[in-house]
Amino acid sequence: MENDILQMLRDGESVENVDRSSGINSKSSEIKNQSSETKDRSSETKDNKKQSLQQADLWQISEIARKRERLPRDQMEGLIITLCTYRNFTIKELSSYLNRQPDSLRVSYIRKLVKEGRLEPVYKMAPTHPKQAYQAKAE
Repeated sequence: MENDILQMLRDGESVENVDRSSGINSKSSEIKNQSSETKDRSSETKDNKKQSLQQADLWQISEIARKRERLPRDQMEGLIITLCTYRNFTIKELSSYLNRQPDSLRVSYIRKLVKEGRLEPVYKMAPTHPKQAYQAKAE
């Protein structure tokens, strides 16, 4: 019976006609579901690889800050803006990438960059939002 179904599909019969002629609607729907699940898993895997590749790139960009205890102000500001160009970062995430204390980043860099218009908060109307993150301002 499976060989007949495969032959009908190869001959160009639509799935609906094959279902009607063979009486296996439930089997066909199972196969469709498995196929869509496989597609979903493969797209998730691609997204995860893309995300991890991007995350590896971000770690590489910020490596100089993690290795050195002190950086010139303009270099640190450049790193923050570069990181925030790729995606939105919370202060906690930035502190992890740059190996700096969150309060120090907030006071010494983030406030100044926001005030200068080089960074912008994601939640502009709620500066103390618990999920507040920052993005590089589009030029």
